[in-house]
Amino acid sequence: VTAAKLANSINTDIATGVAALPKAGGTMTGDLILNDNVKLEIGSASGGDLQIYHDASDSYITDTGTGNLLIQYSDLYFSKDGGSTHSVVFRSTGNVGIGLTGPQNILSVHQPDADSHAYVHITHQDGGSTSSDGLSVGIEDGGVNAVIRNRENGYLRMYTNNTERMRIDSSGKIGIGSEASTVSSYTP
Repeated sequence: VTAAKLANSINTDIATGVAALPKAGGTMTGDLILNDNVKLEIGSASGGDLQIYHDASDSYITDTGTGNLLIQYSDLYFSKDGGSTHSVVFRSTGNVGIGLTGPQNILSVHQPDADSHAYVHITHQDGGSTSSDGLSVGIEDGGVNAVIRNRENGYLRMYTNNTERMRIDSSGKIGIGSEASTVSSYTP
């Protein structure tokens, strides 16, 4: 805490030299500035249940207590570029938007770059986590063509009524109503 901010914003206990906000009835005005690696601790006297700090490269909000960290909001935005671009929004309706601020469904994913494909990408520890691993579901070609892409050397199965109805094996053969994939696939 800088000396100027300490003098203007926080009371100092003369006996201990510890800076503290008034216990009751006071109002803090001005900024509270903490140096890197200095934690703002809220809660228990032995380390605080909630800690907010910056370590010279990253910023942290840490719940070190035994309870949950609850964030109450009407709409919650995660932004970059000083807040001008919202990356993720949690709306009071319960809808979540990635890449857009007005999600119309429980989860809405939007690619704002017209020259890029829009994918939801799912990976697994055993298969790897790069862009060439896992499963991608998305929209390509200017937003008009839908894609389900198994990026691994495995099959793709479709179920209805919890029963496998169709399988495309890794060689591109299709089995409908049977696990045996015998029909050659369409080759564009």
